[in-house]
Amino acid sequence: MDATTPETQPHGTLNVTRSTADTLCVQLSGQWTIYAALPSTAEVQAQCEALPRVRRLRFAASDLADWDSALLTFLLKLKELCDQRQIEFDRAGLPHGVQRLLALATAVPEHHEARREATRASLLVRLGQSLLDMAEATGALLTFLGQVALAFGQFIRGRARLRALDL
Repeated sequence: MDATTPETQPHGTLNVTRSTADTLCVQLSGQWTIYAALPSTAEVQAQCEALPRVRRLRFAASDLADWDSALLTFLLKLKELCDQRQIEFDRAGLPHGVQRLLALATAVPEHHEARREATRASLLVRLGQSLLDMAEATGALLTFLGQVALAFGQFIRGRARLRALDL
């Protein structure tokens, strides 16, 4: 178990600069793991809004230490932001493994019907289902009571099969 506390945990840093008139450069450094304190995409979003002529977002990750799915989640949020604003998302400055995982994550677009929202059944359907459940439970209870009555009748007549030791 790691003995570091959240205060001493390494963290990822983000620096957004304008490399050319229409390009923002996002410099990633440090630890980009789920255990590290990570910046949000708000800084990049603010720069995209403040600079209306931004057409390209590129990355510099030479100082990037460890990374895991937290970095990929961050980059996917940036990719979504770029898609909304019609900004080119240049992956060239990212590590090769990150580029490959991003390509996999964005290879097949999500199907709109893939996530079905839970719809609540109408009152009539819920009432009918409750009645069917109650009828099934009542049938099971009556079956149990019938078996108990038959077993008790056999016990009274002396025809019950049981071990006297258990009684």
